[in-house]
Amino acid sequence: GGRGRGMVARKLLVALLSLSLVCGTLSASAACDATLPADWVHTALGLPWSGSTSLWSFVRVFRKQKMVLCTVPGAGSTLLRTFINAIAVSLSGGEINMNQTTPHAEMREAWWLTPLETMTRKQVQEIACDPSWTKLAFVRNPYARLLSKFEDKIVRHGKDMKPGGEAYKEFRIPAERADGLNFTHFTARLAGVAGLTPDVLDGHSHHIRHRQPVMNKPHSESEYVDEHFRVMSNFCGMRYIPYEWIRYEDLAPGMNRIASQMGVSQHPDVAQQIAKFRPRSTCDEALRLGRSYSEVDKTRVREYFAEDFKRFGYSDAFPTCDEPPHPRQ
Repeated sequence: GGRGRGMVARKLLVALLSLSLVCGTLSASAACDATLPADWVHTALGLPWSGSTSLWSFVRVFRKQKMVLCTVPGAGSTLLRTFINAIAVSLSGGEINMNQTTPHAEMREAWWLTPLETMTRKQVQEIACDPSWTKLAFVRNPYARLLSKFEDKIVRHGKDMKPGGEAYKEFRIPAERADGLNFTHFTARLAGVAGLTPDVLDGHSHHIRHRQPVMNKPHSESEYVDEHFRVMSNFCGMRYIPYEWIRYEDLAPGMNRIASQMGVSQHPDVAQQIAKFRPRSTCDEALRLGRSYSEVDKTRVREYFAEDFKRFGYSDAFPTCDEPPHPRQ
């Protein structure tokens, strides 16, 4: 009698566990279906350079290794794209080499990688809901990211441009050449875009330079702000796909983790890319930011990137340092 009751109890427990797993799978799938809109890809895509017919992908998929890597512009993306290409080279078994790759390979050129944006919504849904997939996104402190890209894309490129060239005529939006190389003027432009409503944008389009959208979805940030200055949450389907964040401040350990998980740590091309990363110390970074940010700049950036601060776990308090700057090596 007792043995029979024990068998029944065990069968009942197995049945309940099975039902729990089925229900858990169904509820997870339903939740994913509810959170991944059909047009999720719009904000995940980058716009092409002038004259290009291709779209830029920020998300690369390694199907066999079940890994998704999102490289946000301004969070080490150039180095990371080369790093990802090096991984692809290592995994190709000699089919491709680094001379065939570029840091900013577009979709049609990077045939050895699968852009997430080109997959069907159902496929993306399955990846998003499958815990056996590793989904990683590289992010950066918004204060540091914006200043770094302003110095790179506006200050450095602005000085390097040659008069008469097409690129010389305009800065990357929303920056205006009339503002010069002034960071406070730039944050004012960014704050201005954030405060505009669709009807104001329509009525004042002659005051705001904007790109021709690739898809017919008006008033998105991508039409009025260059990808290097956009909200990071707008990339890679961040709001719908459960990524794990790798912060720029911890980029080297993150790259080592990926290389190890992929089984390519010893490949010379991969090791070379990891060795290229030279992060600033936290204190040096804080001092650098403090020299460029006014109080009004801090407020504008805090408000414009509020979603990023919250989503990626960065404090919106401005970085400070009471230690003397570290000497550069």
